[in-house]
This record gives sequence, structure tokens and C-alpha cells, in this order.
Amino acid sequence: MLGGLSLMIFMVIVQTFFYIKIPVKSIIRFPIMSITAVFSMIITPLLMTYEIPTTPYIQLFFMIYQVFLFFFSTIEYLKQKKGG
Repeated sequence: MLGGLSLMIFMVIVQTFFYIKIPVKSIIRFPIMSITAVFSMIITPLLMTYEIPTTPYIQLFFMIYQVFLFFFSTIEYLKQKKGG
């Protein structure tokens, strides 16, 4: 259980780090955010097999947080691509 939660926390930290530190104008930002989001969306449901009462809510929080980061990153990428 501790390994699964630490992996989810690590993925959230990595995705947040890329979102904050890589500038919007960088070409590599969107592919990195896409890869980390997809990898997190594959790994997190696999870790949802624990039967501890509060664990699904913690895992859903991590998933929603990562989806929002990916969503905002996509919006910024599209604005940058349009030139706006």
C-alpha cells in the first residue's frame, strides 16, 4: 500500500514540476505532460485494488488533480500554437 501511494505522489510531483518549471513556449512541454498524464492514468487505476476505506478517495483525488493539470497544459499549448 505504501509503495502504491508513494508512486502516485511521485507522479503528481513530477507532473506538477513539469507544469511549473517548463515554460509554455517550450515545444517539449506538451509531449512531456501528455506522457506523464497517460502513464499516471494507467498506473493509478491499477493501484486502486487496495481495500482500505479511504484509499479510493485519495487515488481519485490524484487522478482528478492530474487530469486538471493536463487540461490546463493543453489549453495553454493550444493558445500558444494559435499565437494568442
